[in-house]
Amino acid sequence: RNVNSPEFKTVTGESFAEDAQLRAGVAYKITDRIITALDIDLTANKTLVPGYDSRQVSAGIGYEGDIFSVRAGLMKNIEADGSPIAWSLGASLGGESLHLDVAGSISGSWQSYDDASFPAEGGFMIALGGAW
Repeated sequence: RNVNSPEFKTVTGESFAEDAQLRAGVAYKITDRIITALDIDLTANKTLVPGYDSRQVSAGIGYEGDIFSVRAGLMKNIEADGSPIAWSLGASLGGESLHLDVAGSISGSWQSYDDASFPAEGGFMIALGGAW
């Protein structure tokens, strides 16, 4: 990932370069429609938070239907001490040529800021993809 080390400007005007990342994993197809996977970042990766690096280890299981797929998993940042485990859930609608993908993740650990509580880690993604 980030093979060409893209660079972005932050809201403060500073630049942030994404270093190339290396990840490895294995997958096993239990049946024609059920697959499991385990993967790990081989490199530690910088984040926008100074001094907080990311190196994820992840495991998951998925069901692949003809036009609908669903998956669930766990991930943990092994680079940061005390990092919570985060759960993920995702689904895809469509085929190989064109599909809509929705996914999210959230940790079971919460942090407070200005009298409000937020998950310590979380994310959400919507993507339109395809192959030909």
